Amino acid sequence: MNENLIKEQLYQRYIEPTKKRRNPCIGIEIEMPILNLDKKPVDFAVIHKITANFMEKYQFHILGEDEEGNIYSITEEIHGDILSCDCSYNNLELSMGKEKDLFEIWNRFKEYYSFLQKQLGQYHYTLTGMG
Repeated sequence: MNENLIKEQLYQRYIEPTKKRRNPCIGIEIEMPILNLDKKPVDFAVIHKITANFMEKYQFHILGEDEEGNIYSITEEIHGDILSCDCSYNNLELSMGKEKDLFEIWNRFKEYYSFLQKQLGQYHYTLTGMG
């Protein structure tokens, strides 16, 4: 194969797309393992209760349920934010919808995180933020 042809194909595949005008928005996903401060397993019933409380407070609706009818993913329509149990009910993920302003995302994240920590604290749980 011709070396110039290879270079041109690589350029078209990897360089040319970077020249297209893009929507200047960002989205952020943050995974946070849940830790039982009593050094016991996380009670999934607690997580389901907190998910329901979160859903009610922030007007989220169900995005996904497991085979037993437990909610593992919820979303809200205005910003496209998602709260989900990523891989298991031992790990929460906040996926913040796209915004042009990072501080808009930060403000919503702080609100959600504070609520979740307060709820989890009632059961002697915490989000570790090390995921």
